[in-house]
Amino acid sequence: MDKSDYKAMLADSIHQEGELTKVLKTIKTMVHDTPNNMELGKKIRSYFLDETNKTTYIYESPDGGETIYRRRAGDYGNREEL
Repeated sequence: MDKSDYKAMLADSIHQEGELTKVLKTIKTMVHDTPNNMELGKKIRSYFLDETNKTTYIYESPDGGETIYRRRAGDYGNREEL
């Protein structure tokens, strides 16, 4: 990997951090606005199963940093090498 690859990974990481911050704020709002635990669970489950929220990526390196893979959250079968 060269310097531009690391810059691209850092930019992607910063973007993902912003997306995760939005998700956490949404969940905090749901928790605050929904006192019933059963209703809250339904809201959170429907939020995560909604197709529009499937942009969160998981980064993995099974060999200790030599090779880095990226996959969508919850999608264990399809990963791409970075």
